[in-house]
Amino acid sequence: NHNILGNNRMNKKLMIAEAILKRLNKEIEVDRCDQMSERQFSRKWLKKSSSYLSAIKAENTDISGDALFNLFGTVIATRISVDENASTNKDKSMENMCIKKAEFFLDLEYWLSDQIYTQAAEKQGIIF
Repeated sequence: NHNILGNNRMNKKLMIAEAILKRLNKEIEVDRCDQMSERQFSRKWLKKSSSYLSAIKAENTDISGDALFNLFGTVIATRISVDENASTNKDKSMENMCIKKAEFFLDLEYWLSDQIYTQAAEKQGIIF
């Protein structure tokens, strides 16, 4: 699914982060919880200040590689944590919910990995 990111060569990492935020909020909606704000996302998932994402957008720049790696690490850590909860949960309905959530984060992890791989390849002049 490379075309979402194909248009704007400048702010690709920002587009990846925004796509993740959108997917997380879609998942949160399923759980009937409050949507995550950009401020919360900046703090919890990018491990930056709460105004980080809005500042990046205001300056029309891209997020740092560091922020992207923080995001990747947080997705991996969350998937592992949800996985462990699924394997230790005795309540069948809760276990199934945890398994679904673990699958969601695994998909997110694979998607993010693919985006980072593609960007790294493009930096070397390799276009798919």
